[in-house]
Amino acid sequence: MSEDIFDKLEAAGSEAERDWLLLEMVLQTLEPAVQAAVWAAAVPHWFDAPYLAALVEETAVDPAVFAALTELSFVELFPGRGYNVHERTRALLLDKLWRDDRSQYRELSRRAATYCTGQDQAETAWRVETIYHRLLAGDPDAPDEFSGQGIDWYNAFAYDKVETLINPVLTAVQNGRLSGDIAAWAYYWQGSLDIIYSRNHEAKTHLERALSYHVEDQAVQANCIQALGDVHVMLAEYEAARGRYEAALPIYEGIGDRLGQANTILNLGYVHRNLEEYDQAREKFELARKLYHSFGGLLGEANVLLALGDLDRFETRWGDAKEKYTQTLTYYQRTGMVFNIALAYQRLGHAEKGAGNMKAAQQYYEQALDLFTQIGSPTAQSVQTDLDNLL
Repeated sequence: MSEDIFDKLEAAGSEAERDWLLLEMVLQTLEPAVQAAVWAAAVPHWFDAPYLAALVEETAVDPAVFAALTELSFVELFPGRGYNVHERTRALLLDKLWRDDRSQYRELSRRAATYCTGQDQAETAWRVETIYHRLLAGDPDAPDEFSGQGIDWYNAFAYDKVETLINPVLTAVQNGRLSGDIAAWAYYWQGSLDIIYSRNHEAKTHLERALSYHVEDQAVQANCIQALGDVHVMLAEYEAARGRYEAALPIYEGIGDRLGQANTILNLGYVHRNLEEYDQAREKFELARKLYHSFGGLLGEANVLLALGDLDRFETRWGDAKEKYTQTLTYYQRTGMVFNIALAYQRLGHAEKGAGNMKAAQQYYEQALDLFTQIGSPTAQSVQTDLDNLL
């Protein structure tokens, strides 16, 4: 090392600055073509020779350049994909490129997105990489693609894919490269996953962070507010939940999102039920049912019927409860959702037990237990308890 670099290292104000000075010294020893390859290789999460060629806009990468690149200490094997630049080194390179030559960063991201688009989009890794690079390239259609893909995977219960989708985006958000609607959607999805996995306080933090961004997309604003209502419900903060749902409802109405509107009204019904305000709950449930029915929301309508059946059961109207649970079962069977079908069988067991029909209750509980067991649901334990108490 020269005396000059020692002086710079000593004067550096942070560890990151010192790391960059050492990396810069290494880069300066490389041939220009290898230097260019390093910068390009840092943009994707992995690369091989064809991918790198697309990034440097060459028909093929010079084998000597590729060999020199992959022999560098901060380039490592990426199983099944080729290679990647070590995470810490990649972060230094991208930070520098973003600060000093943002247009080049976006151009490399655009080339990466073009290459990824030509790969198998049915494969999660390529799909995620495509969307990520389109976002960094500033593609105007990318935010809708990001939120839409998250919706599709979340509604399909592919939570692992949603997590894979948002992780690199959240990193870019935290590094100051993405913001606004994109950041809000990323934190919304993180909060939604937190809810799924019962991480309620983390969910509240992430959803509030999503709302802290100035967004133009009112859908993500409404979704975050409604999701915060769900968190309040799980924390038994029912008045706070009511406030969130009432705030989300006019936003959904304003953007014409009838599904969001129906879901919010249904959730308000649950709040009233939890507060034992059964008349108000029934009113909300019936309103939600009409709305779901108006656009063919079969699953939503089934959920409302289940909730209405529960109200009848709470008020010991066993015949009315059985009627609604039977209709619920028919709807759930049309959706093919095994968990929900099992849930309807369990509720029918409750209604028959309440009416004193123990044999019918046993049959429904056994059907529910069989389905819950088939799908490995922990709810099977509670149904087994129902059966044990019955027998």
